[in-house]
Amino acid sequence: MLGREADRRLWPLADNIIGWTLRHIATVTREHDATPVFVALNNVSDPYGNDIPALKDAKAAGFVVFNLLDIWRNRDQSALRIADWDEHPNAAGNRLIADRLFQLMNEHRSELHLGMYSREVSLSIR
Repeated sequence: MLGREADRRLWPLADNIIGWTLRHIATVTREHDATPVFVALNNVSDPYGNDIPALKDAKAAGFVVFNLLDIWRNRDQSALRIADWDEHPNAAGNRLIADRLFQLMNEHRSELHLGMYSREVSLSIR
């Protein structure tokens, strides 16, 4: 079957497939005594919109959801991209991502089953 034909046939089922996949990933993750985490992140650009079904599906499946889709808002995006033609984050962009993930991980320590940390440890990774 040609790729276009497969896409045409699968498109009406896409939300169901994504939902099933997220539920399965969450189940397998918990079976391994881990916490499923869903990180929503786009390239360095403005977010596409506020209603993203995958975020709701991930939360419904039991993921801890870290929504970083607005991380680039109100920032000089050109200074955070690899190049004008490449919207992937550069070192400064990746630093913003890392800082935000660190903040979210600390906010969700109990859900993530993270132990206590000392200030020295948190400062040493900066």
